[in-house]
Amino acid sequence: MFTGKKISQGKRISEANALARAMALCAAREMAPDDVRDKLLAWGLEDDELERVLERLIDEKYLDEERFARAFVHDKFLFNGWGRRKISYSLWQKGIDTAVVTAALEEGIDDEEYEAMARKLLKGKWSSVQGREPARARAALARFAADRGFEPALFFPLIDELVAGSDDDDDYQGTVE
Repeated sequence: MFTGKKISQGKRISEANALARAMALCAAREMAPDDVRDKLLAWGLEDDELERVLERLIDEKYLDEERFARAFVHDKFLFNGWGRRKISYSLWQKGIDTAVVTAALEEGIDDEEYEAMARKLLKGKWSSVQGREPARARAALARFAADRGFEPALFFPLIDELVAGSDDDDDYQGTVE
């Protein structure tokens, strides 16, 4: 499937050379099919050549959308601290099918670990907003959690726990940031 993007830059390489380079890229790390497609276009492949290379990469298991989605979910959650919404949106941007994204999220993120990650991130952020007026602190924490891709139904109760556990009156020093 041609996306309509033609981003050829520089010298065109042969179909065989492109296949070998794409195999090496895919063997080194998981890649989204759209990212590989963009590389092939940048190497100057024509539409029919591009499709043949992609089919071969898929047939020989160098390229697998589901495997990529599972790896992406794992890495972005564990190493980047991203929530389900941000991960889902990023995978959608890479052209990954919605059903594949949903399955990867369900399989890759345990609910208890997910809440623990959100709690840990919010506690870390709390130290930088603790001296603010309580409503501003709550708003800053909510923006932080939303930017990370966590759902409001999850993070608002966690924020309330943090704020309630801090003895608001004692921590508020009258500074407005």
